[in-house]
Amino acid sequence: MYDKTIAIRLIIIAALCLLGFLFPLSFIVAAWLGWTIYETLKNPPPPPPDEWYTRRWTTTAADPRWRSDFLAFCESPAETEFLEAMIKAHNLTPDKGVLKGSGLTLDLQVSVKPYRLDFLANAWLVVEIDGAAYHSSPEAVARDKQRDKFLRTQGYAVLRIPAKVVFDTPEKAVEKVNLAIASGRISLNAAFTEQTPLTLTKISPRKVQPNKRVISSDVLRTVRFLDSAEGQTKMALMYWNGRDVTQSDSEAVRLWRIAAKKGYAEAQLYLAIAIREGRGSAQSDSEAVHLYRLAADQGNAHAQNQLAFMYREGRGIQQDDTEAARLYQLAVTQGHADAQNNLGNFHLEGRAVEQNNHEAARLFRLASEQGSARAQLNLSLLYSSGCGVEQNYIEAARLCRLSADQGNAIAQNNLATMYRDGRGVPQSDTEAARLFRLAAGQGIGPAQRNLGIMYRDGRGVTQSDTEAAHFFQLASAWAKANPDYVKNNPTFMHQISFAAIESQKKL
Repeated sequence: MYDKTIAIRLIIIAALCLLGFLFPLSFIVAAWLGWTIYETLKNPPPPPPDEWYTRRWTTTAADPRWRSDFLAFCESPAETEFLEAMIKAHNLTPDKGVLKGSGLTLDLQVSVKPYRLDFLANAWLVVEIDGAAYHSSPEAVARDKQRDKFLRTQGYAVLRIPAKVVFDTPEKAVEKVNLAIASGRISLNAAFTEQTPLTLTKISPRKVQPNKRVISSDVLRTVRFLDSAEGQTKMALMYWNGRDVTQSDSEAVRLWRIAAKKGYAEAQLYLAIAIREGRGSAQSDSEAVHLYRLAADQGNAHAQNQLAFMYREGRGIQQDDTEAARLYQLAVTQGHADAQNNLGNFHLEGRAVEQNNHEAARLFRLASEQGSARAQLNLSLLYSSGCGVEQNYIEAARLCRLSADQGNAIAQNNLATMYRDGRGVPQSDTEAARLFRLAAGQGIGPAQRNLGIMYRDGRGVTQSDTEAAHFFQLASAWAKANPDYVKNNPTFMHQISFAAIESQKKL
């Protein structure tokens, strides 16, 4: 096509040259046509695209050739290996020229002038696969830094993965991408910042919290951080809680084991909790104790508190209240709220420490000021009884409300009795019934009994013997499952039986 146009222009130029002797302006036109021929030869049009190139934008998962169509765009064996690993890990399939999977869109050989990117994930994460031959010299390092800086100014984040990592452990390369995506769109200028701690909503019924020093999302982007024990621990938390990645207890445990072997105390703590609960690994109290001790010996207050619990209950190790008290004291010196509450209970009971109600009240207060619901409840009980503090029903009700508002069922039941009896708060059967219902809904037998009595007597609720009988039955079943409570409160079953009989008479 273009050869024909050049030939035609040459013929026209020849004709214009002949006419130029009669019309001199014809030479100018001929010169212009000659210049267009020169430009055409200087910048030839691209050749027609090969079939495999165009097929990338039309192929579907139903085409058995789609994988080879995309792999053909890789410019090195390392890129090919990486793309294979990503396809396998994320179940990627073709969609209009890109590869898509759950939460991931991967494009390749993307033009961002004046550069071309190896891979682009989710339209913002640049993934470069660096071979040592072309990226290890000082000049290459400087060139890469300049390139990365430019890309960041365009709104991209850059993740560089050495080709050796891709060849030796392709799953690790995939893990780096996963963590980078989970962290968010940020730069590689990593820095530690003080932020709200990552909550461990699923890791422990005792609400163990990680250290307050957390990592900004910027740090999560660095390759060095992704390989560190701290980065592996944070990534494990994401898997444990299903945050921006597919929830996986086993993957969380695997990463914690790697970080724990490096001596990272936080990973040792979390791994111990997972093993104690039998999540993602075989349940083992003795192994949990071992890991708690490793972290506790490094001064981790959470681990000291958890190890004290194991000694107190004799789980995975011989029961020893003295050692439990010592460990609680270590955590208390670091301001650990749960340890303050637990050591307060030891002083209240005179368990392995001097019985001292005033010291118990002091420790409960310290934990209460940090928002511990259990400590707020315990201090409320001391104010109600005047034990270790001057009796004050108003303060008792205030503390009980703080605990109840956090969902503590026992506090809800206790505050309900205060409203029922008008002790420390204005008397209100309606509020009492509401609080009894909240506690009963959490399976607290005394609250179920009390709500049954409210229905029987029509206090704060519409009188209903049927509802009363229902809650008395629930309370009775709870009592059978909690014989120790019944043993220490012998009137409990009598109260249920008597109240049930009275309601039955009315039915």
